[in-house]
Amino acid sequence: MNQERRDELNEVTDLLGEASDRLREIIDEEQEAFDNLPEGLQYSRTGDNMQTAIDKMEAIDSHIQDVCNEVEELSKPKKKKKEAK
Repeated sequence: MNQERRDELNEVTDLLGEASDRLREIIDEEQEAFDNLPEGLQYSRTGDNMQTAIDKMEAIDSHIQDVCNEVEELSKPKKKKKEAK
């Protein structure tokens, strides 16, 4: 892979990082909203739905991190193997 495509992959990594950061902000906001619910509502359908959404967003963020790591690995220059003499 040439340097230009590696640079493009690095931009993809940056965009994925930004998406992950924004998702974490949304997760934090939803978690705070859940935590501020009265205890009775936390154990209601509303609370269950909020917790399910938080869990799903956390799983999505984990997938984004995995993809980001894969793209970073792909964008690294490969070391040339030395030929045996």
